[in-house]
This record gives sequence, C-alpha cells and structure tokens, in this order.
Amino acid sequence: MSVTAQDHDITINGLRLHCRQWGNASRRPLILLHASGCHAHWWDEVGPLLAADYDVFAPDLRGHGDSGRPDPPDYHFDAYVADLAGLVEHLGLQDFDVIGHSMGGYIALRYASTQPEGLRRLVAADMLCDVSGEILEQMHRASERPEPTFTTREDAVGRFRLQPPETTAASEVLEMLASEAVCQTASGEWTFKFDRRARKHPAVRVWDLLPQITCPVLVVRGELSPLMPVTNAERIARELSHGEWTNLPGAYHNLMLDNLTGFVEVVRTFLTGPDRG
Repeated sequence: MSVTAQDHDITINGLRLHCRQWGNASRRPLILLHASGCHAHWWDEVGPLLAADYDVFAPDLRGHGDSGRPDPPDYHFDAYVADLAGLVEHLGLQDFDVIGHSMGGYIALRYASTQPEGLRRLVAADMLCDVSGEILEQMHRASERPEPTFTTREDAVGRFRLQPPETTAASEVLEMLASEAVCQTASGEWTFKFDRRARKHPAVRVWDLLPQITCPVLVVRGELSPLMPVTNAERIARELSHGEWTNLPGAYHNLMLDNLTGFVEVVRTFLTGPDRG
C-alpha cells in the first residue's frame, strides 16, 4: 500500500521550514536530512518504505527546497543544528533516529556531538569528511555568483544537474527531483530554489566531532562514491565509541537514488537494532 506524504510549514528559530511526513505518531520518529543543494524530495522513495516502521519527517534545510532563506544569510553549521534541535522540540520527540546524507550526515553528527538527549541511533550516508582549502574557496566563490534565471520552467528544469553527476538513478526520478528544484520569481522568470549563498559555510572536519558522540552510528558509503574513500568510512567507525560502516553495492554518492532497496534494507536493519543498555 502506498503512503502519501503530508506537507507542513512550521516556524523554527524565526524561519519558515517546510517538512514532509510519512507515517503516523504511533511509530518511532525518524528524521531524514538531505545534502547541500538538495531538498526533501530526495527522500520521496525512502520515506514511504520506512513508514511501515517509523513516523518519518524530512525537512527542507534552511535555504533549500521550500524552506525560507535567512536574512541576513546565516548558513553556519550551528544554525542547521539549531534548526534540527528546534524541529525536535516542535515535534516533541524524545526517542528518535536520524539519517543524514552528505551535509545532512555532517549536521546529524554535529547534533549528536552536542545534544545527544533523545537521539537513539544515527546513520551518516556518504559524506565528505574534510572540506577546507581550495575546495572550500571554490564553494565560497560559487556562493557569490548571481542566481541563474530562465525564461521558462522547462529551461530551468533542463539545467538541473546532480552534484557529483555520477548516478544510476532512473530518468523519471531525476525528472522529479529537477521539477521540485525550481520556482518562479516575482518577475515571472524561473530559478532554482536553493540559495547558493548556503555554499559559504565554515570548514568541515568530521574527526573533531567523533569523541563526543555516544549513540550508535552506521556509516553507509556508496561502493562507487567519488567523495568518500573507504579509509574515511573505516576511520569514522573506528573512532566512534559505537560505530560501524558498510558499502552499498552499485551506488555512487546519491546512494538512495542508485540503490533504493539496498539502502532501505541496510538502514532498517541497523535502526531496528536493540537499544544500548
């Protein structure tokens, strides 16, 4: 039986955040955090499959999807973590799990290192572990470019690209993601919903967070990922007090798009594990 998403707009830290929900309150809560430059619809096939066991929430991060853009821009990772904490408080969650993909995984780990109360288990899916130097400078330069505009919706959708581009996702999935990534401006032109100023954030260094994290963590790496070497997945699992990692066969960075069935099976097996005594 298919599960239809419910869409909510809520105000967290003075900012409108859009959130998708699958399931109902009788099940354990699960929060899904998307990657930088993405939106909550990245989880549109994952959410219904996990809704049999969970009450699933997938927010658009600030400056992404249908959520608001902070003015002045504030895309420090502490702001994302504060939004996650605000969402947990708004929903009244006390015993919940989190899955984060890429930047969403980093936000989840950062949250776990500072506010572990109520967080039961965490999945960090394919992520960069160090972002600094020239890579960070390139991102900052990209954040300062003008927003692209297009005459028609079709033109905007046609310019949509995954980053990084490698994927085995079906064409209809990519078309859906593209259609949900664009919006019309007040002047009638079309542009991307993502606030490119969100690229201007501090350096990322996962290793500094790990000693403070006490909940069980699973790192899921795309077997073909160009962004997360095996050595990084192994190191995270080794340096955590309760860490493990696995490769997802046939998947690149956007692993839930490339191997949906395998991804859901892996995370469900981990999340349904026993509570730590």
